[in-house]
Amino acid sequence: MVTGGVSWNALTYGAHETSSDRNVLTYRQHGGIGIYDGYILDTHFGSRGREGRLIRLLSDTQHLPHGVLYGIGVDPNTALVVTEAGTSNERGEVVGTHGVSLVDVSKSYVDPFHTYFDIRNVYMSYLTAGDTISLVSHNVSVSSTKTLLTGNESHTHAVTSSDIFYGESSPTKKTEFLRVAASIVDARKDLYSYGDTNEKHPRFRVTMSKTGTHTESWVERRGTFNSDIISYKNMYLEINAN
Repeated sequence: MVTGGVSWNALTYGAHETSSDRNVLTYRQHGGIGIYDGYILDTHFGSRGREGRLIRLLSDTQHLPHGVLYGIGVDPNTALVVTEAGTSNERGEVVGTHGVSLVDVSKSYVDPFHTYFDIRNVYMSYLTAGDTISLVSHNVSVSSTKTLLTGNESHTHAVTSSDIFYGESSPTKKTEFLRVAASIVDARKDLYSYGDTNEKHPRFRVTMSKTGTHTESWVERRGTFNSDIISYKNMYLEINAN
C-alpha cells in the first residue's frame, strides 16, 4: 500500500518502507485493508501527477510476498464501482468527471546498468465514464458514447511536455500526462511523444507510444481538445533519465 511520496523522488530514490521526508516514496509491505487482491491502489492520481510513483512502486515491490503487477489510479471526482467482487466476474465501471488509470508492469524490464531508474515495456490504460474493466482478465469495454479514434484523429501532431507530472487540471485543461497521452492517440501523423520532468539532476523522460500491443483509443467529442473525453488502452510507456 502506497503511503507517501511524489513521482520525481520516487523515480530518483526508489521505494522505502519508512522515511522522514514526505516526498520520498513510502509503502506498507503488508498492504492496507485488502479491498482488492492483485492491485495497488492510488488516489488523486492524475491531479497530483502520481503516475511515476505508482510505476516505481509496482516495479520495486513486485518480487515481495504481497507484490503485484498491476496498479489502479483514481482521479478526483471519479470512482471505480466494483461489482461481483471476489468472483470470476469481478468488474469495475468508471463513474464521475475524470478517469481511472490501469498500470501494467507484467512485461516490464528495468535496465540494471543505468545510473538512474530506467524502465521499459510498461503498459497503461485510461478509462472514463461508462467504461468497464474486468478485474480478473483486465479486458476493457468502452462506453457506447465514444467512437474509435483510429482514422478519426483531429490533430496532425502530438504535443510534448516540460513538466510531465504537473497535475493541475480544469474543465479547460488536461493534466500534463493526460495531455501528452491524449494528443498521441488523437494525432494523424505522430505515433509517439514524450514529456520530461520539471526537476533536473536527473531529468526523467516519459516516452509514450500508440504502437504498443493491442493499443486502442476512443473519444467522445465535446468541441475542443481539452474538453474531449478520451479513453485508451495498452499505451506503451518507458521512463529513463536524460
